[in-house]
Amino acid sequence: MEGAGLGADREEAEDRAAVADDEAPGGDREVGEPEPFCVGAGGRGSEQQSRDAGEDVERVDPAVDGEGAERVVDLARGSERGAVEEADDPGDREAGADQGRVQPRWARLRHGRPIVGSALAMAQPCYRHPDRETGVSCSSCGRPICPECMTPTPVGMRCPECANQRTRVTRGVAGAGGEGFWSAPATFVLIGLNLLAFFAEISGGSGGLSSVGGGVVNDFGLRGISVADGEWYRIVTGAFLHAGFLHVAFNMFLLFILGRMLEPAIGTPRFVGLYVASLLAGAFGALALTDPLQTTVGASGAVFGLLGATVIIARGRGLNDIAGQLGFLLLFNLAFTFGASNISVGGHLGGLAGGLVCAAVIFAGERGRLGPRAYPIELAVIVAVAAVSLLGAIAVA
Repeated sequence: MEGAGLGADREEAEDRAAVADDEAPGGDREVGEPEPFCVGAGGRGSEQQSRDAGEDVERVDPAVDGEGAERVVDLARGSERGAVEEADDPGDREAGADQGRVQPRWARLRHGRPIVGSALAMAQPCYRHPDRETGVSCSSCGRPICPECMTPTPVGMRCPECANQRTRVTRGVAGAGGEGFWSAPATFVLIGLNLLAFFAEISGGSGGLSSVGGGVVNDFGLRGISVADGEWYRIVTGAFLHAGFLHVAFNMFLLFILGRMLEPAIGTPRFVGLYVASLLAGAFGALALTDPLQTTVGASGAVFGLLGATVIIARGRGLNDIAGQLGFLLLFNLAFTFGASNISVGGHLGGLAGGLVCAAVIFAGERGRLGPRAYPIELAVIVAVAAVSLLGAIAVA
């Protein structure tokens, strides 16, 4: 009985050992089959380490963005493996460094303007607020504008000046011939007044074809001795009379060209103020440098002021080609002024000086140097130039 009991105990022990072997990680392996996991110094394989890592993740956060613990561990392994491979490949590091370099200036320009979001665009100061940097430019004139100056339109952000200009849509043949009267109303009105005055000269008996004379010119032409006697209206009326057909034709041609360019660009109020200020400044110069007994007529002083102002404003807005062409025309007319006879040098130079001063104020306002309320300041300075010129003309007569 004791031998049978010992045998049964031995068989039961062997059965327990077999079950333990089956439950062990290395159980049921064939001879020569490689170990699936390597055992570390602590006696635990990589599978057990991964299982422990998963349990740690679940213990900290059971659900990481909907990923299971095993998925998080696999992602961590992949990131670690990618970091090792990136560190082993110096070429990839150099390529990444190239992508982080600052692009050259030409690479950040499109059609001569900074690309929105580039370092060059972000370095641009607002044209009205120089202390504010912006990466947005007006879709019409291209000047940089800060959020305060932006006006949303169907064609993009625009600056305050361009936003106030109405976009006109024309159909049919009218669109091919130009924008019509309302594109530059003051220009056409001034041309009409000059032509009416010229027809009045013809009806007055002088013929209006060759020289100064006739009842209209004698009664309304600019003459120092008459202004000194209190006929101040001659300061203005003399600028609408002309000494012949070529005189009025040339002045009206320039007025037509310059007015259709300048009036839509700066607006009718500033254009009219600029014309009047140049006219009065031309009268001031003519009375200062002309014999008081000599009569002066012509819109040349006002036209010279418009010409000089157009050059300044075009240059300030980046229209260098137009500014260069008009600058050459200005120099040509100045040469003609000093080279030809019977030309009012004082009238031309005075009108040019008045136009340049007004244009400089408009340019300063567009650059933001006159503060946020630049427009009223510009008009006030233009009116001041006209008033000083009028008082000066009366004083020197």
